[in-house]
Amino acid sequence: MGSKKVFLIFLFFLGIISPTNAILIEGEEFILKIDGAKINSTKLLELCTPESCVIKEHFVILRSYYNESVAIEVGRGKNYIQFILPFKYVSFDKGVQVISDIDPKKYNWKESVKTDLTFLKAIGILNISDSEIAKISGIAEGGYSIVYCRDKWNKLKGLGCYCGKICQYSEEVRRCIRECKKNFLNCTEPCGDKKEEEWENCWNVCKNALGICTEECKKIEGEKECEENIVCLESFGRPTAFLLPEKSLSSFFSNLSLPAGPSTPFHGDIYIILTAAVIFGVIVVFLFIRKIFK
Repeated sequence: MGSKKVFLIFLFFLGIISPTNAILIEGEEFILKIDGAKINSTKLLELCTPESCVIKEHFVILRSYYNESVAIEVGRGKNYIQFILPFKYVSFDKGVQVISDIDPKKYNWKESVKTDLTFLKAIGILNISDSEIAKISGIAEGGYSIVYCRDKWNKLKGLGCYCGKICQYSEEVRRCIRECKKNFLNCTEPCGDKKEEEWENCWNVCKNALGICTEECKKIEGEKECEENIVCLESFGRPTAFLLPEKSLSSFFSNLSLPAGPSTPFHGDIYIILTAAVIFGVIVVFLFIRKIFK
């Protein structure tokens, strides 16, 4: 399935897009996926309200702390987070394109990811270190998956990448299979001395014996040995369209000392109060000094 068909699955109508200043882009650049972070989805559901979250069976949608026009999809039961810029689909003679007010190539993915991961950590949804946040945000870019696998964060092109486990047979089974292959070589050695019409029959007898031997080996009891392996799919199914929540979850935690994004207006009240306090303090000091030197 090509990128155009993949995008047809991602029907995220996130906000109203003005056609006058919109940009046209093709590809997966509007989405960034982080897979492997430790998420406390139970805590997230406790904090969510009907106004601040869109709750689905397998994921929850939040407004970004950094930019409230951006959606954050948090997995339920699956440790992934997706940052989704607002976009719509438009059809042309040449195919499907994406229309948006935000250019994903100019969007500050690094600062967005850093701010939102820090916020999710601060409210107890995300179990992650500051150094991991720095690592992830440092390589953040639209159209990529950042996957935790083999004790490190890996940046991979495409959204269908995850860290799975490839399981091999136990050492006992592998030792048995090696013995089967050794017997196969010993069996086929005299086949070369036979006539052409007899050679093929000799080879097939040995090959059949190898198959039977191998299958018997697989019946041996033993714990499989597994190792992490990064798997990338060409396409993967996603839910149908959804809307952004009415309000930002971050508005309920305005007392947190976190960096404010460009679309987090609730911090403006704090700045006004602080500025007023500073001006009041200056006036008090001025009046005190004036009284001393009267």
